Amino acid sequence: MAASSGTAAGEDSEKPLVKEPLPQAEVDFILAWKREPSPCPDDVHWALLSPEQRQLHEEMAAMGKEFEDSFEEFQDEVRREVEENGCYMVDESYYTD
Repeated sequence: MAASSGTAAGEDSEKPLVKEPLPQAEVDFILAWKREPSPCPDDVHWALLSPEQRQLHEEMAAMGKEFEDSFEEFQDEVRREVEENGCYMVDESYYTD
């Protein structure tokens, strides 16, 4: 017997995503964020680190930069939406993902 391509009666269909404005306190927090220079050991302290510690420091700095770059893009998106629409709309996945 061939499978039908439609949804059988009684099956749940996907609900449309409902969006709501992000609370203003969260918008304010996002927009207030400023990138800070990451702490970097000076030459004297850098010389005291083992090669493994230096590598770990460099890896952590790279991860921090990646996060900050990503958050800066998100911040720009929020700022643009607030300027254009007066708010930033999110669905429930904003809080669950």
